[in-house]
Amino acid sequence: MLRFDRETWLPTLSGADYVHDIAYDFYGTRFAICTSSLRISIFAASEGGLVGEEGETAPWTEIARMDRAHGGPIWRLSWGHPEHGQPLASCSEDCTVRIWHGGRGAANRGAESSMGSATTGPTVPPAWQQRWSHQGEGPWVDVRFAPTPLGLKLAAVTADGKARVFECVNALDLRTWEQEDIETQTSRLTAASFQPIQPGLAAATVGDGCMSAALDWMCVPYGGSSEERSEMIAVGGRGGRLSIWAKSNRWKELASDVAHPRETGGVKDVAWCPNLCRPYEIVATCGAGARLWRVDIPSMDETQGVTHARKDSGNLSCRLQLLMELMPATDKACPVWRCSWNLMGTTLALCPESGEVSIWKCNASLQWRRECEVEKGIES
Repeated sequence: MLRFDRETWLPTLSGADYVHDIAYDFYGTRFAICTSSLRISIFAASEGGLVGEEGETAPWTEIARMDRAHGGPIWRLSWGHPEHGQPLASCSEDCTVRIWHGGRGAANRGAESSMGSATTGPTVPPAWQQRWSHQGEGPWVDVRFAPTPLGLKLAAVTADGKARVFECVNALDLRTWEQEDIETQTSRLTAASFQPIQPGLAAATVGDGCMSAALDWMCVPYGGSSEERSEMIAVGGRGGRLSIWAKSNRWKELASDVAHPRETGGVKDVAWCPNLCRPYEIVATCGAGARLWRVDIPSMDETQGVTHARKDSGNLSCRLQLLMELMPATDKACPVWRCSWNLMGTTLALCPESGEVSIWKCNASLQWRRECEVEKGIES
């Protein structure tokens, strides 16, 4: 039985402000939020840990703040791996993707600034430096760092489903990135079926489709490497389709299916499940409802003994099929805006419009069931 008996309120928002996204770092001791006031704030747990000596929740301190981080609404955030200095990526409706970095000692400097002094009181935390910015052709609605064994890479998708992968040329210098486009079927469909996207309309409805898209990388197994697994991305686009893409010399679409029809709002979020021992992969999608998808990728033995079958997507194929519908489109809690896995891939959290986060777990019979719901607390 899961139990959630602690919560912490952070006085971060005004009455007219709200959070667009929240992202924890690799260790879970820092998280970043982006708000409707175009601000990015970074919080860190106290040095004593997340829970105090007497069981009370330890305080979170705002260590950095970037006011007016973008020129438009900021939709998503993503942390890089500590191996690369834990850079923070953000994407916005102003058609830019940006990389932020605090440098050495950023957490300590931020904590000292937030504490202030007895006479002056708390001061505004320092801002992290913007190391890189990319100007795209449309609003960016999702951004994700790749698993560390694949290198310092970043994937982003626009509101019309066009995905792009960026790779840092020198991991010690975050100012230079190479880019490569993924020609998604979603973008080809929307190019013919929808009106052109204009900045400022990413959250609105254009034509007869909803402006939403999301993506996520396939998790590389612990101890794995890029030689053992191909680079694979699940892309959910505005056309409502879920597509699985892999790369050898170029990106190639391996499988595709309708996940959440565009008439019902399209795909709001995609989450690739960590895989410790399953013979197949699982991808979660949400929008008007929530679904689990099974992705079958042939093993090396099944690809005629080709040594680099995982590495050469030209010899790689996969099968995509619906595994289970967790929440139907008619559920009163819909739409579901976010889906997220735990580290082991055994628990899935769904965040619907109703505000009650639902937790799903897989039992011994491999059936996914709702374990509990986390209701909104009341601030005291």
